[in-house]
Amino acid sequence: MSSILHPRKARRKTVERGQQMQGTRLRYVIKFVADMDKAVKFYRDVLGLKVKFESPNWSEFVTGETTLALHPASDKNPAEESSWVSLSPMSRLSTGR
Repeated sequence: MSSILHPRKARRKTVERGQQMQGTRLRYVIKFVADMDKAVKFYRDVLGLKVKFESPNWSEFVTGETTLALHPASDKNPAEESSWVSLSPMSRLSTGR
């Protein structure tokens, strides 16, 4: 069974530096974007992620155990101005590059 936790509504659990949360895995990440076409092209063409599903209102990428989902930004959920993307060397093997 999986659950979705909104950052503002999630119960806070303090984890000391160097500790791991047991039994917790990141399964789904939603990123709100200003331009779906540009965002899809970036994640697909620049980062080489495989598209799982694509539409004007929702797109998903295969990233191993975690699904990256893109959703159009709104007043309630504005687009993030910047993002950090860190890829391991193994990611090149999974994308065939």
